Amino acid sequence: MTNNETRRWLRGYCADVAALLPCGRREKNTLLRELQRNVEDYLTDAPETEPETLLSVFGTPEQIAESMLQTVKPEALRKKLTLKKAVLLALLAAVLIYAVFVVVSLIDVHTEAHGYFTEGILRIIAVTGGT
Repeated sequence: MTNNETRRWLRGYCADVAALLPCGRREKNTLLRELQRNVEDYLTDAPETEPETLLSVFGTPEQIAESMLQTVKPEALRKKLTLKKAVLLALLAAVLIYAVFVVVSLIDVHTEAHGYFTEGILRIIAVTGGT
């Protein structure tokens, strides 16, 4: 594998691991730097190593993420999950408010387009003398 191919593979490998880690950015970056350093040290000793060999030595992204999660503090995971929940709730509230606005606007447009006016009907009843 050439040097550029190795860098590209390592970037993809670290990105796959990062996608599986539910911790905060700071913890994730620390863990990924350590992983990248370990892989680069291994490649310094064996520069012609193929990706399959690296996967057998270091493990799949799922295995790496699982082992890394054991080193993460539970408070960091809880904080990250709480933040995700808050963002999701805020997004859902915004969508709900927008949906209500659209429905009210459509009802208003519909009533104007079809000439539904209560005061017009009352005026006709008053002029004709009906009850």
